[in-house]
Amino acid sequence: SLDPGYWQELGRRKLEDYQLREDPVPIRSSYGNYRRNITVLSTRPFLSLDYTAFDVGSEPTGLDFPFPGLLQNMNSILLQEH
Repeated sequence: SLDPGYWQELGRRKLEDYQLREDPVPIRSSYGNYRRNITVLSTRPFLSLDYTAFDVGSEPTGLDFPFPGLLQNMNSILLQEH
């Protein structure tokens, strides 16, 4: 699942840090088999991505397992032929 905080942090980092860079950036999501309510187990595991995805040095809490990845930031301009 994508938490709204992920998009907010990505937007901030694109403006302040990445700018026009397009090199891959390490991120971290978490993998678990429970819902937001930690006492309710889910039958299907899920991957969660939130604002902490950019802090690759942090460890997930609770019953999560880290799931590393790369973010490929693309800056493009659509050109139309006349």
